[in-house]
Amino acid sequence: MSKATPVNPHNAIEAATFALVLERSFNEREALNFLQLEHSLKQELPSFSRTSDLLVKLENDRFIEQINKPSGVILQRFNHHGKPEWILKANKNTITTTCLSYSRWTSVWKQAREFLEASSRIIDHESNRLVAVALQLVDRFVHSDGVENYRLSDVFRPDSKFLPLQTSQAGALWHAYQGWFEEFHLNPEIHGKCLNVLNLSTALKNNQLMTTIDHTIQFEFAELTGLPNMMVDGEGNPLQKLFNLMHTLNQLALKELLNNEQLAAIGLET
Repeated sequence: MSKATPVNPHNAIEAATFALVLERSFNEREALNFLQLEHSLKQELPSFSRTSDLLVKLENDRFIEQINKPSGVILQRFNHHGKPEWILKANKNTITTTCLSYSRWTSVWKQAREFLEASSRIIDHESNRLVAVALQLVDRFVHSDGVENYRLSDVFRPDSKFLPLQTSQAGALWHAYQGWFEEFHLNPEIHGKCLNVLNLSTALKNNQLMTTIDHTIQFEFAELTGLPNMMVDGEGNPLQKLFNLMHTLNQLALKELLNNEQLAAIGLET
């Protein structure tokens, strides 16, 4: 029996982040419009704060004044222990929402989509088009035995194509970082390439050994698109198709990486 277990009872996901990447940083009008979210999302995300950029004005190389320029907002929901469950950020040229209490893909994506769509309505779609969308999933496994008893096979398939040979010889603490592109055509209008960034590591946290699989998939559009084109109603929603695609790519990577016992523990039996 493996001496490593997922961080959650039914999955190993510690954090899931959904992102929209825009063509340019939000202008002052857009940044101010994000303040509307304090009221429209108050029930789901009751904690609200503004973000700002500090601009320093110089004249003849001498400091004249500093200006706080509105740049975006942060909204959060906390559990009864005071830890965040959901975070929504709009800053610079990116909108992200992060789930820190992951249950299952369907319900988490449904909530994330609502937050992303509510935020995107504020954008000037004519002058600020969509460059990319991204999904980051962080899976974590906790080793119950000491560092001296660490085995790579407690979590991984030792022969996985994603594991460099050195990981089987490095002992309990190691780090492997890699990336690759895949091309996709969802329909004639929406096509581009996915950049996969896979960060595998082990580390000691509070004297406990943990294995982390940090997988980011970023879909980069071949041609920039307006946000309204991505958010049509119904099952044909392109944004939903893209995030479902990226979720599938993550599952395929996990099936290549994890041993059968861990796949069963997180409900991904082959």
